[in-house]
Amino acid sequence: MPSPLYYNLSDSKKEKLINSAKLEFSRVLLSDASINKIVKEAGISRGSFYLYFESKEELYSYILKEYRLQILRELYQIIEQHHGDLFFSFDQFFKSFIQYCFDNEEKNFFKNSFLNSNMYIESKVIYHPKDSESEQVLEKIKEKIDLSKLSVHAKENLDITLLFLFDITLKNIMPVLLWNQSKQKAYQHFLKSLELLKGGISR
Repeated sequence: MPSPLYYNLSDSKKEKLINSAKLEFSRVLLSDASINKIVKEAGISRGSFYLYFESKEELYSYILKEYRLQILRELYQIIEQHHGDLFFSFDQFFKSFIQYCFDNEEKNFFKNSFLNSNMYIESKVIYHPKDSESEQVLEKIKEKIDLSKLSVHAKENLDITLLFLFDITLKNIMPVLLWNQSKQKAYQHFLKSLELLKGGISR
């Protein structure tokens, strides 16, 4: 994670550095990303960069952490809005998430995230967060779920159930970003997966 010096920067300087990094990580894969291009765009020296982050990998992980937190907060709001209905909430979450990934100006960042194998490995980037903020939001999500609509097995294995839901969400978004599959087709595939999972664990 960033050094204390990074957190002491003004919001505008932090934003400029992060936006410069997103631009570079959208241009090329992480392995090919250039710190020199990031610092040039951000208007800082290479030496200053290393005062804030140990490496481009640490900076990239930090950006993913911020996205993960944003994604989990969005899911929490959707589940709260729909009174804990887990499956309907994930239906709405999928549509919101794919719209954001596809239409956002950072589309190439998300595309490269899949190619970097950081955003997709067993859905752990989202579901097994290592930062306390994301863990807290995840716990709040679980507290909001209406367990009365789930089978006994699903209640006892809520972590696995959520992991499956994140997994089918990412699996069906990936073809849109990587192979230009239509959003509608991706949504239909997602619904089929959701129905299969729902049929296995709903009461």
